[in-house]
Amino acid sequence: AQACPARKQNGPAVFSVMLAPGSIEGFTQLAGPANDIRLMEQVMRERGVTPALISSVEGTAATRDGMLAAMAKPLPCLRERDQLVLVYSGWGTVYP
Repeated sequence: AQACPARKQNGPAVFSVMLAPGSIEGFTQLAGPANDIRLMEQVMRERGVTPALISSVEGTAATRDGMLAAMAKPLPCLRERDQLVLVYSGWGTVYP
């Protein structure tokens, strides 16, 4: 396996993938903070997650391809006993 350039430690690591497409046409937008991904990134950093191991995609960049790319980003670096935190915000969207 190739070394992961973003990974500094030898032991288990925590990765974070954060997806926030925001207001999606055809869905009902619920009340919630527009900066929830920034807040979750801050929580991850405070818990010791290396910023290079946080993958985020928001707003118009959160297309299907953009979200798939964000989810695929940590795959080459994942090892046994690692943890992956997946956050899907969408600012709280539900189908009407």
